[in-house]
Amino acid sequence: MKKTKTRLESTNFLANVVMLVFIALGVNGIETNLDPAQTVQELMAKNMEFIIQILIPALITMGAKIWKNIEAGIFSFKAMIKSPNFITQAIVVLAGILGTIGIMLPETASTELTTAIFGGSVIAIIGAVIANVLNPLWHFLKPLIFPPKDTPAPARPR
Repeated sequence: MKKTKTRLESTNFLANVVMLVFIALGVNGIETNLDPAQTVQELMAKNMEFIIQILIPALITMGAKIWKNIEAGIFSFKAMIKSPNFITQAIVVLAGILGTIGIMLPETASTELTTAIFGGSVIAIIGAVIANVLNPLWHFLKPLIFPPKDTPAPARPR
């Protein structure tokens, strides 16, 4: 029997998480030249050469920049939240986490929700949330709240 991967074993999902971190850092002026997908693949393959030669120096450099920005008082969570890229990636990561428990959001949910949020229209936000979040959530919860009643098997002709 083929074992199915969970979202936490998915290279694409983990690359989205890494991308979210890179975008958050970028919003605060901390850039990296690492490719999120390659970083995840190399880590999952336990490629020690990549980790030692590329990842560790990059992490030290980013850590130093983060610390420098915190000391200077310019590291801002508010700036991250105002970034459409960060919000889109955050929704993608949230959708992936929800997918691990069985709540599948539509593929277009992240861009629709981000567009609605930054468009500022209350009606657009409500519509995007209903279509992309509440509807899948309802379809997940409905069988748990209202379990289907056992239906009798059809009678066999004699």
